[in-house]
Amino acid sequence: MIERPEDLKNGITVLLVTYNHAASIERSMRSVMSQKGVDGLKIVVADDASTDGTTEIVRRLAAEDSRIVHLVRERNMGVGPGGNSAAARKEIDTRYYALLEGDDQWCDEDKLHLQIEALQAHPECTFCAHQTEVRDAELKPIGMLGAVGRSGVCHFEDAGCTHPSSRVYRHPLLISPDFYRDFLTIDDVFCWDMSVQYAFLDRGPMWFIDKVMSVYNFNGHGIFSSRSPESRSFGSRKTAFLSDLYTGFRHSRFLRRFYLPDELANTEERFSFSIPYPKRKRLRVSFSTVKLRSGEK
Repeated sequence: MIERPEDLKNGITVLLVTYNHAASIERSMRSVMSQKGVDGLKIVVADDASTDGTTEIVRRLAAEDSRIVHLVRERNMGVGPGGNSAAARKEIDTRYYALLEGDDQWCDEDKLHLQIEALQAHPECTFCAHQTEVRDAELKPIGMLGAVGRSGVCHFEDAGCTHPSSRVYRHPLLISPDFYRDFLTIDDVFCWDMSVQYAFLDRGPMWFIDKVMSVYNFNGHGIFSSRSPESRSFGSRKTAFLSDLYTGFRHSRFLRRFYLPDELANTEERFSFSIPYPKRKRLRVSFSTVKLRSGEK
């Protein structure tokens, strides 16, 4: 794993994480393979011990394209922050990187070229994102993510909710190693992709391109879409609080609205969890709209 920015290569690493995506993995991979105007493209397919034929499809496509690095896990590591994605991140050795899951895809062959070009023109920006079309299990459009409404610089408070398939980041060394070691290994933080957005925004603004260039398939089988509405709400609130914690509460005016929403006013304190922070200690966190308590346990 690269540890110094000066050792990074020109180009971009695309992390394509997959587990049992036989029905969609070829579409996803070809959407990356077809990108135009990109020098130094490295495609790392992190196959989390798939059992449905995904591995064979990836192997066939890798034989077609020398830019593909196929990593097959010996055992299933999970698609959460401490698993397959975290292991794949060690393969990043370029100045830029992007992430795509095996059931989503890109829908514009100029996506990476446009985003790298934007980051080169705006060195103050830590990552670049764009609009994402959301589709249901039948691949019918049902909504949009990242609808900022304009192209340009966006700061923490106006960056909106962008989908991870829409982002191109500068190298991960921008973010403290503690973030990856502690935050992304907390159990059941399945909304962790938003925490990555917040971590990068804490270091600098986002450049937004007001154009649809990726597709999120909300098919009921993903790490987020397979959860119940209650579980998704809990996960989103937990991620917002942890993001506030790990950015030193510098953005509390913005983030508190997500983990202490107004509709919970005067409700009982039922939202609590324990996290490993700092360094091998446990922090017990309990929420209410009236007060926020924390204490080591």
